Amino acid sequence: MVVLPPNNTTKTMSNFKFILFIVASIFAVQRLSAQNTQASNATEDSVHLINRPISVTFIPPMGTNGLEAGRVKNNISLNIFAGYHGGLEGIEMAGFSNVLRYDMKGIQLAGFSNTVLGESYGSQFAGFANYTRKYTAGVQASGFANVVTDSADAFQGASFANVVTGDLKGVQAAGFSNFVGGSTKGAQFASFANLSADSVVGAQIAGFANVTPKDLKGFQASGFVNVARKVNGIQLGLININDTVESGAAIGFVNISKRGVWDLELEYSDAFHTSAQLKTGSERLYSIFSLGIAGRNKTAMWGYGYGLGTMFPVHNKLKINVDLMSYQIQEGTFSTRDFNQLNRLKLQVAHPIAQNAKVYGGPTFNMLISTMEDEYGELTGGNFAPYHIFNESYNRTNVKMWPGFTAGIRF
Repeated sequence: MVVLPPNNTTKTMSNFKFILFIVASIFAVQRLSAQNTQASNATEDSVHLINRPISVTFIPPMGTNGLEAGRVKNNISLNIFAGYHGGLEGIEMAGFSNVLRYDMKGIQLAGFSNTVLGESYGSQFAGFANYTRKYTAGVQASGFANVVTDSADAFQGASFANVVTGDLKGVQAAGFSNFVGGSTKGAQFASFANLSADSVVGAQIAGFANVTPKDLKGFQASGFVNVARKVNGIQLGLININDTVESGAAIGFVNISKRGVWDLELEYSDAFHTSAQLKTGSERLYSIFSLGIAGRNKTAMWGYGYGLGTMFPVHNKLKINVDLMSYQIQEGTFSTRDFNQLNRLKLQVAHPIAQNAKVYGGPTFNMLISTMEDEYGELTGGNFAPYHIFNESYNRTNVKMWPGFTAGIRF
């Protein structure tokens, strides 16, 4: 007996029927989506849903719930490719995507995405994204992004981004960024940036930036910049920007407080004949940038420095500053490769002489650490110290110490 292979016409008809099946399924999904759009403002409580213990779906409407899937609440929902149902109280799994028209109470698992157009109480796990339109309580974890367009009491974990457009009570952890459109009570962790549009009570930790235009009660730590309005806590970063620090401190290379310290100082001291300092930050902790010049033995010398300081008010008109500074000193040249570091501890008492001017003065303690050598290769330690009470060398490093003074005017 000879079996003839199917002709090309039979194969073509089979392929055509399969394409018609896919197109029909797509139109069915679009029809269900249109129904959902018309009922977008409805709630599960205002709509009577049919309760069914289990459903099995290949792709809507090819399943046990058929065309009425949008009015059915399941306890167990198994979607071979994708599923669309009215609600869930239990568990739902899909190879590609799960979509619920109303509320979810339970767990959704999908290879690509989970969508809840009502409220969500439970957990969503997806290979790409999770989306909940209304209030969410529970967990969202995905390979790319999690989105809640309402408030959430939840944990969100994603490799790229997490978004809550309302208030958040919980934790966001993302490979790139986190966004909260309201207030945050909890923590945000991101490799790039965290943004909370309202106040933060808790922690923001990011590789680049943390931003809240409102108040911070807690902790901000970033690799570059932190921004808040009123701070009660700690800002830790290269640049910290705030309106005011009520309690705690902003700790960084540049600290800027709009209502804090903005001082320009011109001073004379035993170390520098003339120097200028710019102080920015809060009274609890401010940054100092300094430039000074001096002359020793007919040799021009100059130095640039950085430091941190704090201010203690004694009474309304008298304040005490404690500054710790470090300078790189250049002797007789614009730039040198030799290590020639001046460290200064300054105690200053300031008194106002005008509305925006104060005079100040006080003692200093100086330590010069240097590896400078003369033309014969002998360690000298440089000539910047005007005098010294200590002069010792250790392992090709010279250390000189001396007490001194400073006096100036502050604007």
